[in-house]
Amino acid sequence: MFVYFLRSGNKGAIKIGLARNVQKRMEVLQAGNAFELKLLAVIPCKSRKEAEWIEERLHKRFHKQRIRGEWFQGNIEIKRIRDEFEEVNTHIS
Repeated sequence: MFVYFLRSGNKGAIKIGLARNVQKRMEVLQAGNAFELKLLAVIPCKSRKEAEWIEERLHKRFHKQRIRGEWFQGNIEIKRIRDEFEEVNTHIS
């Protein structure tokens, strides 16, 4: 399971979601998106529970930047977030 960050176009909205197969998820999302989706980062998770926990925290953290659903705007420091949650996921069972 993975938590992923996708960008719509070069400077567009960022989707924070979860998937078992990120490539297949991107293909499905791309069909309904006018701009090319770009994979920015993934956070590997040991379980669906862990992925849901991380995704929920990220959605709460960026709630003021939410456009709609799982799409967010503005600056999201992905490297810092990935590093932070890679440390955390060793403590979630």
